[in-house]
Amino acid sequence: MDTVPKFDFFPNVNRVSSRRTALHTAPQHRWHLGLTSPGLRVGSVVAITALFLGAGSVPAMAAPGDISNAAGQFISGTLVGQDLALVAALAGETATSDGITSQTNANNLDLTALGTVNIDIGGGVLVPLDLASAGVVYQFAQALNNASSRGSSGAVGSDGIIGTAPNAGVAPGPLTLDLSQVVANLGLPGIAELANLNLTVGAVAGSAAQAAPAAAVGGYNIASAQLTFTSPTIAGITGATATSTAAVQAQLDVLNADLTAALDAQFQLLDPLAITTLAVTAPDLAAVTAGLTTGTVTNIAFPGVSINLDTGEVTIDLDALTGGLNGLPPNTSILTPAVLTLIETSILGVLTGVTDSVQAAITAAVDATAITGDVSVLGVPILTVNTTVGALKVADTSGLVLAGVGLALPGGVASVLTALLPPITALQTTTDALSTDVLAPVLASLNPAISAVLGEALAIIVNNQSLVAGVFTETALRVTVLPNTSALALDLGTGQVGVNALAVAAGATALIPDNGPETGGTAVTVTGSGFTGATGLTVDGTSVPFVVVDDATITFTTPVHAPGLVDVVVVDPAGNSAPLGFTFTLVAQVITVTPNTGPEAGANTVTITGVCFTSATSLLFGATPATSFVVVNDTTITAVVPAGTGLVDVTVTGGGTCGTGTLPGAYTFLPAAAITGIVADNGPQTGGTTVVITGTGFTGTTDVTFNGTSVPSFTVDSDTQITVTTPAHAPGQVDVVVLSANGNSPPALFTFTPVTTATGVDPSSGPAVGGTTVTITGSCFTGATSVLFGGTAASFTVLSDTQIMATSPAGSSTVDVTVVGGGTCGTGILVGAFRYVPATVTTTTVTPPSFLASTGFGGMPIARFGVLLLLLAGVVLLIVRRRRDLLA
Repeated sequence: MDTVPKFDFFPNVNRVSSRRTALHTAPQHRWHLGLTSPGLRVGSVVAITALFLGAGSVPAMAAPGDISNAAGQFISGTLVGQDLALVAALAGETATSDGITSQTNANNLDLTALGTVNIDIGGGVLVPLDLASAGVVYQFAQALNNASSRGSSGAVGSDGIIGTAPNAGVAPGPLTLDLSQVVANLGLPGIAELANLNLTVGAVAGSAAQAAPAAAVGGYNIASAQLTFTSPTIAGITGATATSTAAVQAQLDVLNADLTAALDAQFQLLDPLAITTLAVTAPDLAAVTAGLTTGTVTNIAFPGVSINLDTGEVTIDLDALTGGLNGLPPNTSILTPAVLTLIETSILGVLTGVTDSVQAAITAAVDATAITGDVSVLGVPILTVNTTVGALKVADTSGLVLAGVGLALPGGVASVLTALLPPITALQTTTDALSTDVLAPVLASLNPAISAVLGEALAIIVNNQSLVAGVFTETALRVTVLPNTSALALDLGTGQVGVNALAVAAGATALIPDNGPETGGTAVTVTGSGFTGATGLTVDGTSVPFVVVDDATITFTTPVHAPGLVDVVVVDPAGNSAPLGFTFTLVAQVITVTPNTGPEAGANTVTITGVCFTSATSLLFGATPATSFVVVNDTTITAVVPAGTGLVDVTVTGGGTCGTGTLPGAYTFLPAAAITGIVADNGPQTGGTTVVITGTGFTGTTDVTFNGTSVPSFTVDSDTQITVTTPAHAPGQVDVVVLSANGNSPPALFTFTPVTTATGVDPSSGPAVGGTTVTITGSCFTGATSVLFGGTAASFTVLSDTQIMATSPAGSSTVDVTVVGGGTCGTGILVGAFRYVPATVTTTTVTPPSFLASTGFGGMPIARFGVLLLLLAGVVLLIVRRRRDLLA
């Protein structure tokens, strides 16, 4: 068994406590470091041991008030937090000491009992964590009463030291994280090239230790970490190589025919006497390359990558690939862009070695192919051929011999070589392209997918170290799933120490800043010493939340407090700090804005009341500065409102330390009135029409006018409706305007229509029997439909829009004269306009004219005689016309 020397974990140190006047020397605590686990590297453990060597001093004897804390948990993180049952099964160990009692807690965590746990990360995506082979790991936490502690987990011994003898049970082994569903769910191009992505991690250990007041140190060890995935492109390389090999074989099989044809052409002048006879001994290239593209392949030039050509599975040993996972600086990322590129390059390098070996084997077999025969004339050889493909490729003509008439061949043997080279060159071109053709899909499909998919699916960081509020954490390996999105972390091998502190009274020296508004919320930093063991912080005697950043720094946020100077004290078991003064200052406050509404155009004046207005530097309505403002006194400002819209905050920026005061929703900009509709939009010139006006901004309406004339009455029904009664107005179209303090509306239109009126009747009387022709004067007579005398209709004629001639019907007494106009004119009535005059009875003797009374023939009056003559003449005319018609 390999061993290393034992080291003192806590060398002797001296310290002086505010509560101690003598120098104390604590007993030495020896932590033994040995190597028994084959999974841990000797060099790594020695390096880790060096991390735990002290700084040259040992803590003093334990005393009340010294504090130390430790924790150890092998598996933790937000990924396992998705499964509460798993969280419970993986609970770690903690220990704490108050300077009086030491505490050590540890356990053997048997991961094999958990088997495979399917962690649901949402969206139906499962991440199986296979713990079946992970064995037994140790979780250790020790807090001593002299302000020293150790926390560790993983492949550590019962003393919590990395690399010491493992505890009873199965030695720590690998655990596997299956990322297949994560990759499939990414939706990225090329995900099929990284199917079945798995991360397998060997024995892991992490440890943290601290002996206050020295800083905490951490160490870790990772036995191995491998990535595996299955690429269909790589799985197809064997078939692709066979296809390319067959292409070379096909050319090789016809080489005899091609060379024979070339020689026939060369000696065609002697045809048909010249006869070519060749033999090409073609090898079986499939047999030549058998076994070169099967099984698992590696390449010493590209360590860390092995590829199974039969299944397409790629295994990447991250330790070998990167040059080592141990001894790296804190928080080292493994899958960097450079490493992803290295993975791509290494995979291509291993595969290139395979295809190059195939190509080399084919080239060697082709080059060794023998070509024999001759060209003869009448049975006498004029060219003898005894060469190989390789010899011809390098222009070796020693196997080509001309004789007899062949010696007269123009160009001699060189011309024969020239004739034979084209099929040889074509064969070589196909052979040379084999590696490029086979690897082309790797370059096109696999390599681009590695960076794109692997970088999205996984991040690996080793030697994770953090110091937060005096607590130091060492995590050997952090695996983050989906680092660019949900970022679910799996932490392996975590040790934690702190807060650890000697019992030294707190000493506060400064507050930064030392003042802030009475409303609280000021972030304050307390500087000083002895803060590590602080148990409280008070502001004016009241405890407030605080954070111990380190032994010399505390932060807190001020509470709400009345203006004035108060004490700030750090509370510590070893002694409270002397008070430091903090001043709570007045803040600007906005209490009221009067009036709190106004036009969107602004320009109105408001009064703002509040606190701390003296020397105010700005006043905002929303985000817009007031047009102007005057600070009347510390509690009053008058301001001219700027233009704006809607409900806004009013903000006053006070002078000095007053800060900014805001009254939310303090002021409303009211829009100017706007009319969108008028119902009805017309009415008689006499007024009295009820009109409903719709629109916006009617709140605050002061008047409604028709052509500048105020309406007799109006009612603001809502911000969007007003009901008005029209005034009397001459006929015609007029503007309707809603007047508002927030701005008058643009005009809408209303039409006053004329009405029928009767203004005179001439004559104004007539007989009761009717028949009197009268002239009626007035307006809007055009299209009149009826004229009534009393209730009796009269015949009438419309002479013009202002005059009607009517014949009075029979009637009696004095009656109204009514004209019923057409369209919208309505009815016009002239009351008592016509008087019927009763008839007067008189006897009158009428003497006919003397000529009508004279007698004619036979004493017949002349008039009657004339009538008889006319009748007689008519009879004669009828007889004449009848006779004429008969003759015709």
